[in-house]
Amino acid sequence: MHSSKDQARTALVVGLILLVAAALRCWNLAAHGFDNIYYSPAVLSMASDWHHFFFAAFDRAGFLAIGKPPVAFWMQALSVRLCGFNALAIHLPQVFAGVLSVLIVFLLARRVTGVPGAALAALIAAVTPASVAADRSNLADSWLMLVLLGAAALTLSASDTGSARRLALGAALVGVGFQTKFMVAYLSIPALFLTYGLTAPIALRRRLTHLGLAAVVVALTSLVWPVAVDLTPRDRRPYIAETNDNSMLSLAFGFQGLGRVVNRAAPAMRNGGPASRSQHGGPALEPEAAGSGPASRRGGFPGRPDPGSPSSSGPSPQVITGHGGAPGPFRLANRDMAGHITWFLPVVLVGMIATIRQKPPDKTWRRPYRDAFFWIVWFLVFAAVFSLPPTFIHPYYLTLLAPAVAVLTAVASGGLWEALERSGRSVFLPAAAVALTLLWHAGILGFYPSWARSLVPVLGVAGLASVAGLLVARTPLIRKSALGLGGAAAFVCPLLWAATPAMAPVGRMVPIADPALLDYRKTAVAEGARPTHLPTLVRFLQANRRGERFMLAVRDIHWAAPVILETGEAVMAFGGYYGREETLSVEEFARMVSSGEVRYVLLAAAGNMGQMAGPSRQSSSRNGIEEWVKNNG
Repeated sequence: MHSSKDQARTALVVGLILLVAAALRCWNLAAHGFDNIYYSPAVLSMASDWHHFFFAAFDRAGFLAIGKPPVAFWMQALSVRLCGFNALAIHLPQVFAGVLSVLIVFLLARRVTGVPGAALAALIAAVTPASVAADRSNLADSWLMLVLLGAAALTLSASDTGSARRLALGAALVGVGFQTKFMVAYLSIPALFLTYGLTAPIALRRRLTHLGLAAVVVALTSLVWPVAVDLTPRDRRPYIAETNDNSMLSLAFGFQGLGRVVNRAAPAMRNGGPASRSQHGGPALEPEAAGSGPASRRGGFPGRPDPGSPSSSGPSPQVITGHGGAPGPFRLANRDMAGHITWFLPVVLVGMIATIRQKPPDKTWRRPYRDAFFWIVWFLVFAAVFSLPPTFIHPYYLTLLAPAVAVLTAVASGGLWEALERSGRSVFLPAAAVALTLLWHAGILGFYPSWARSLVPVLGVAGLASVAGLLVARTPLIRKSALGLGGAAAFVCPLLWAATPAMAPVGRMVPIADPALLDYRKTAVAEGARPTHLPTLVRFLQANRRGERFMLAVRDIHWAAPVILETGEAVMAFGGYYGREETLSVEEFARMVSSGEVRYVLLAAAGNMGQMAGPSRQSSSRNGIEEWVKNNG
């Protein structure tokens, strides 16, 4: 039994860590604006009408639905209904999910490390740059992380006792994860099912039966919403963006499913034309990659190959890409990705050796080893999918690796700490962990010369003092103090990286945590805002509105979103997301014009898209509605 004093001390420590997590996520949050403008208009629409809420409608007329599952945006819409439509109301649900995820990491780590190790894991989760960037955005990853952590907690608890009920509840949360970000939630299944199947203390036949039932639960909870959407008559629901067949199931398992791990080009559309290309000639970007503002905000410079494309060797320190760099086994170590997640991996690699060497002789080792196995499988599966496929991988995806890194670092640190109780060669492993970790940090800093000049000497002094103390000291107390110094130094860089989105909140469609944001911020302030025709256009439309169902019709959502956010009115994106989706026929559009539903159509060349909503996916394909408007308007 823990004394009330111990419980109070634990509560204080956890409270301080959650305060750090909340501060990193809330500081200067409103300055992000609406971030990804694909989703903010949808939240406005969903908050205004329960029909639009269910189908995740993009516009207030319910013409188009975003090509994403709805759970995270349901949370944002509920927040908007309570607090009004503003940037903070959209972002606060992700902050809540992110801070709650830090608490769950603490509880998961406490299973195997005790309170000190759990506090370390929670602190790592709180300052992981990828997580902070995701939690400060209006994207779905924060909620996906939360529900998958819930699934992990339930499955590990089920593995302790062989509980089919808890396993099924964990499987149901994986299904909720599917309805949060489609098939990426399934990447958690190998860790969940393997851990239960190999370690639950019941007969093998019962374990397999339980896993079969859990698989059924995953399928049922995953499919309930997309099946409901597809069974709804198509004239009674919005057209599903990013599809050529208006099917949520084909989107979930095709372009937004297996398309995540194969060549990530836009789906072929019925009206022909090649798959769209980026403005730099690289493969088509996915929705989150559409930029806003200067070309450098999305990455690269006009007229040069996109430095963030999978075929690139890597960007220069001044370029912000957010596309993950070249695929391969070392992708997580490249300039785009390393600073988001890898700071503590050397501790894991060295500390696990120390942990394995200290296996207790009794059965008390089973839970720590089971949980370590679970998080190793979790890390390896997600890391492989985020590293090897020839697709764009945005750094904020790496938030799904954060709990594994945090818990494994806590377990490994416990092994290193225990090694200091003994003298002799055992101290070499903690010394190696400190040295390799700070050397790795110096290597990442090498991508940022201005930061390296200030931080590398600090890390060098702290590292030398820590390693010297570990190797020379004769008492465990001094050795532990030296290890603590090295550990504190290891938090300097990730904490600074995690603070960059707050120090330079530029409203990016692709959230990142990167020192290059600060350089971009200075450039953007010096250059001032780009000229835009939006205010003039909005004034004209408002002055000439005659009760039409749509204030304006445009080719794609990149033109529609800024007008919706400026006016709150319905705007038709007749070409869907890419401008080439056949959401309705030319004849249907002509009838809508004749009936007075549509009065104004804006015909815009893709090259001019940046004037209103940032770079667009250019396409050489022709849209039949645009041709009809040119001939009849």
